[in-house]
Amino acid sequence: MLTRLVFLSALILVSTVFLTGAWPSSIAPLARQTETTFVPKAVPLDADIVGAGLDAQQLLQKVLTVLEPENTPWLRTKVRQTVTAADSSFFAEGFLQRGPNHCARLEMNIVAKNGISQLRVVSDGDVIAEARLYAGQNPTVSVKRLLADNRTDKNELLAKMGCGGPYALVQEFKNQLTNAAMQTGLLEGNPVIRIQGDLKPPQGARAAFAGRSCCIDLDAETLWPHRLEWQESGRSKNTLTVVRIDFLEPELHRELSAAECMKVFSYRPN
Repeated sequence: MLTRLVFLSALILVSTVFLTGAWPSSIAPLARQTETTFVPKAVPLDADIVGAGLDAQQLLQKVLTVLEPENTPWLRTKVRQTVTAADSSFFAEGFLQRGPNHCARLEMNIVAKNGISQLRVVSDGDVIAEARLYAGQNPTVSVKRLLADNRTDKNELLAKMGCGGPYALVQEFKNQLTNAAMQTGLLEGNPVIRIQGDLKPPQGARAAFAGRSCCIDLDAETLWPHRLEWQESGRSKNTLTVVRIDFLEPELHRELSAAECMKVFSYRPN
């Protein structure tokens, strides 16, 4: 089974509906994972972009600085996510659009055993709507105000609703990582820097947590996080990827027009 820690990492993107097991009985999840191989290879790095002499934690902090919502208010990326576990597996694909002032839109199609379901989350910065559309059933829609308090700001609330994007996941990845190592290589022909290491066990975790690991592939030129993976060792001691998230075709700093914002950051049932 996935640990709660690993599950939460994945579900930052696809809502707590999967964490709580809230699938209708007719929608048993089914995973679909596209296999692509990381090929270790020497890759030229630009010291002005990547930095010189940085360790894994310092490089991840550099990535976070670039992706921080205040520094990158406009962001759009395709998202592909696979969770493969004995008790809950699924494949999801869609896109995330972020804008200034806590505007966001996440749309995901979830491949399940008996069909495709959809998740849609839309925020105009003040109100956030979440719609879950299960195959053959009426949609479930919830709307609430996006209110910050002394403990949680609006970006954290957006992350909990699935709209944190690469920034929220890299931040959690950085906090989970220990015994990190870096190497360069190619992922789908793209030069990347791979950071991999062990997962820190949560407080009070049992020995069964041993063998959990994670890795991230950063673009060697821009530091964009192409892929994040959470893994565990199987009975045969082989490493099994239980969570994989790909961020594809990123667009940063491309402003939407007022008309586009009205369309993208407003919830409409259809």
